[in-house]
Amino acid sequence: MAVPVVVAITNAANGTTGTFTVPAGVSSVKIEILGNGCAPDNGSGYGGCGGAYAVLPSLSVTPGSKLTFAFNGSGSTVWVSNTGVKPTTTLQGCYAASAVSNPGVSTAPGLASGCLPTTGAFSGGNAYSGLSPPNGGSGGSAGPGGNGGLGGNSTGSGGGGGGGAGATGNGANGSDGGTTSGGAGGSPGGGNGGASGANGSNGTQVDIAAWTFKGTTYGPSGGAGAGGVGGSDGSAGYGAGGSTAGLNGLIIITYTPTVKTVFLTTTGASTFTIPSDFGSLVSVEAIGGGAGSRRVATAGGGGGGAYAKTTSVSGLSAGSTAYVSIGAGGTAGSSPTSGGDTWFNAVSNAAPTLSTQGVLAKGGTAAASGTGGAGGDSASCVGSTTYSGGAGGTATANPSKGGGGGAAGPGGIGGLGGSSGSSASGGGGSGATLTSAGASGNAASGSNGGAGGAATGQTGGSGGTPSTNPNVTAPLNGGGGGGAGNYTSTTSGGAGSAGTYWVSATGDIAGSGGGSGGGSGATTTPAGNGGLYGGGAGGSGSAATIAASGGQGIIVFTYNVAPNITSTGNFFLLF
Repeated sequence: MAVPVVVAITNAANGTTGTFTVPAGVSSVKIEILGNGCAPDNGSGYGGCGGAYAVLPSLSVTPGSKLTFAFNGSGSTVWVSNTGVKPTTTLQGCYAASAVSNPGVSTAPGLASGCLPTTGAFSGGNAYSGLSPPNGGSGGSAGPGGNGGLGGNSTGSGGGGGGGAGATGNGANGSDGGTTSGGAGGSPGGGNGGASGANGSNGTQVDIAAWTFKGTTYGPSGGAGAGGVGGSDGSAGYGAGGSTAGLNGLIIITYTPTVKTVFLTTTGASTFTIPSDFGSLVSVEAIGGGAGSRRVATAGGGGGGAYAKTTSVSGLSAGSTAYVSIGAGGTAGSSPTSGGDTWFNAVSNAAPTLSTQGVLAKGGTAAASGTGGAGGDSASCVGSTTYSGGAGGTATANPSKGGGGGAAGPGGIGGLGGSSGSSASGGGGSGATLTSAGASGNAASGSNGGAGGAATGQTGGSGGTPSTNPNVTAPLNGGGGGGAGNYTSTTSGGAGSAGTYWVSATGDIAGSGGGSGGGSGATTTPAGNGGLYGGGAGGSGSAATIAASGGQGIIVFTYNVAPNITSTGNFFLLF
């Protein structure tokens, strides 16, 4: 049976603006938004107010497309759009009105009338003006059940007003403060007002079971209680008024995909339970770990992890157990470690030997000298499709360093690490993309480090020069890191970047990592880390204190979701 996927987006975790990539098998999404709450206005005595709630039951989307979101400040909106800007129609997206603070005058809640769409929208809780001090209590957030509760007034000389409730139904109002006592917060979630000389209580979140994302439950918050004379106001969570300025809105995106992709990234051996909504396998893919950095004066780069894929694993069913092992990235040292192998086996707790059992992707090999380590070898992998990781670059002079090799991927082999010059280091090879092999890192030239490799759609990190560090131009989408130049202030070779072509069912992004650029100097300067997933690390100085590691491996499990089958009556076949 198809299971809906819930994704929670907060400004604390995702930034004030950003994008969400639509996963495979998703053609429409439901969007719910809590507008930002606002802080109390001490000049007027008004408590903070709650943000509005808005819902768009269905927005048509295309897999791989991006939805833009923004948590704008007080008096504005929190929005999601398929156009890159605030939507103007429900064909473009949805927004919820935020509460507003007018310093020295008043505060006001986010209103349902200020949402898109207005149908199904609810208003945040308002706040009364109290004495200054104490303030009135803050209003609660609106929610899917109704309006936020009103904050209580502060009618006495000492007690602060109680916070309004968060909305599951319409939120209850906070009580007025007494002569010395604080008012009670509205239930559920409203914070109590503080007594004379005491702080107000925090508003608390009202959990909504349907809003659970990666094990954390989200919901609208009750408003904060106001502090009594000499006390501070409480704080609040999503969408409610509190002691600090608003940016506490919340975006919930819900969808039911027909295809799901799951990332397995915990290194080491474990088990994987086939999801309850599993219908049939699309593919199992794996990347081995990248090799760690060799720390000597003349150091070759580490190899990138190999890639393996199968589409024909036998015996998989919903709830069954598979055995997995995710290869760790190799660690740095004068004798660095190679990247770990990554494998998936539906039959037994061991690396598979047949593609009908699973996949095996070999880790990259660490350098043992100035010659770069080999990439994970496709000939030793298991799968219907296998590609080798990129070999690390060779160090050709003393002191110098080779770049790390890029990880292989669906498009082909990983890019080779760049070789060093007489006094500078090579750039890292790029990771493969969905459709093309990785590109080789550039060799150092004179006193300039080599730029990182870049295939179509990638950016390689810029090489260091006698006056600049590498990666001034940052690598992107699996591009390799830049090699260090002959520059005494260089802190490290450039790190390889993470791959970005797979999208999980929860909107996470992954792919083949780029190798890192080599460090500079005989002793102190390290390489950068290999990119996620499977990028190899370039060479480092012999006494470098920063351990430059290879990127760890990953398993990508993609499946068709079992259809919902509903019986509406009895059917008989007559012959």
